[in-house]
Amino acid sequence: MRYLQLINAGGTITSKSNDQGVLEGAGHSLLAGVNLDSLPLAVREKTVYRGLSEDLSLNQASAIAGAALDAVHQDDVAGVVVTHGTDTLEETAFLCDLSHDGGKPVVFTGAQRAPEHAGYDGHRNLLDALHLAAMPDAAAHGVTVVFAGEILAARYAIKANSAALTAFTAREPKGRLGRITDRGIALGRPLPRHTPWQRQLPAPDVLILPIYLGATAELLKLAMTMRPSGLVLQTLGSGNVPASIAELIEAHGESDVVFASASHCAGGVSPTYQSGARLAEAGVIGGGDLDARKLRLLLACALAEQRDPEQLKSRLEAYLLSTEKYY
Repeated sequence: MRYLQLINAGGTITSKSNDQGVLEGAGHSLLAGVNLDSLPLAVREKTVYRGLSEDLSLNQASAIAGAALDAVHQDDVAGVVVTHGTDTLEETAFLCDLSHDGGKPVVFTGAQRAPEHAGYDGHRNLLDALHLAAMPDAAAHGVTVVFAGEILAARYAIKANSAALTAFTAREPKGRLGRITDRGIALGRPLPRHTPWQRQLPAPDVLILPIYLGATAELLKLAMTMRPSGLVLQTLGSGNVPASIAELIEAHGESDVVFASASHCAGGVSPTYQSGARLAEAGVIGGGDLDARKLRLLLACALAEQRDPEQLKSRLEAYLLSTEKYY
């Protein structure tokens, strides 16, 4: 008998208050108290993590994504839902999407309010996610994030509000895939899919360097003392940095460090301005319309799979270009 696999990965949706009234991870079962009668399939739950998501290591996030992908390849599993803490949900969902072959739906969700708080949103989000995971057509969308009735592509889902129940949105308009209401599920056309990345632990030494008003090359020099294998510049505008930072990257020449750039805002990066053009000329990989946190994971997966510079750049560019024309 086919069923839906629920992967319980902790977070606010399963949290509780301690004696001081501060929320802590609890990891209790999610199915108690949820009316599953409207679902076409039974649900089985597996707990893989009990804490809050700000404490997750890259190893643990990879294990959560791996548990979802393992379930996808079980013949009797029709779809997978992962409940996850919202602080890093977008990163684990994206990590899962990178290696997902699209065979069955995988849906991430969570909650903004704890089970003991008024207006707890966990049960509603969970039920919505389970209904989406039960739809075979949802598999074509890869890994999705469902929150407050919104269906978002994992590639573009971001937590945009720390307190609102409508915490998640899409960084790019094309990342809004559909909605779930009392009348049912409305899904748009899928984004093009990419060749899945190998399932292995991403390189742990890829850093993010934020660029801001008045940032100097000293910050980059400090980051380089950590000897990263990759470094993502969270740039200004369309991929711009102060001249001193561009000069330092140019001076590194044939460095073993792989540099990439992502804009701090939506719209993507391009070598439109002088500093962005200098970065591109120096071999910095433009991260397309990905945000810095997701570009860091993409680069980490690429470095775990391939270290040859030309093949690495080719593989990254093939992924980054895969959906740019779909707005």
